[in-house]
Amino acid sequence: MIVHYERQSDLFFGLFKKSDYFLCEDCNAYKTISSYGVKSVEFVLAQANDEGIVEKLVFIEAKKSLREDDTESIAQKFMDSLQLACAIHIGAHKKKSSLPENIRTFFEKGGKIEFLLVIKDCENSSIGRLKRIGEMIKKYLYKEFRIWKFEVKAIE
Repeated sequence: MIVHYERQSDLFFGLFKKSDYFLCEDCNAYKTISSYGVKSVEFVLAQANDEGIVEKLVFIEAKKSLREDDTESIAQKFMDSLQLACAIHIGAHKKKSSLPENIRTFFEKGGKIEFLLVIKDCENSSIGRLKRIGEMIKKYLYKEFRIWKFEVKAIE
């Protein structure tokens, strides 16, 4: 089992199996298209239930701090990353990139998609403010939310 230690924006996220973890910014496909304005989250994580069946794909963006007017750019990172993962899965970037095993399994079998924003220093932090940030992201992605039915969460 290969395990990956992930640290982004001065936050420790844990140890992940290589089959569950996709670092978008290290992906050759992303490096090729990022000059066209495509943005990326920190990483994507496949989450399995107790039986080991992958049920959720979590797109994780980390920030040291966040102003509410940054939420539109965060929303764009989430959608660009989802589209990048889908494009890699269907082979649009076959020669440049591939997805880890459990993320491919997710796309083949389906499940829930979650966009998770982790804020290290959330000024005036409160559950209400974090919920409002999540709702603002969802508002920017209104059409996409109707299509994909993803969850959006902001946590500290």
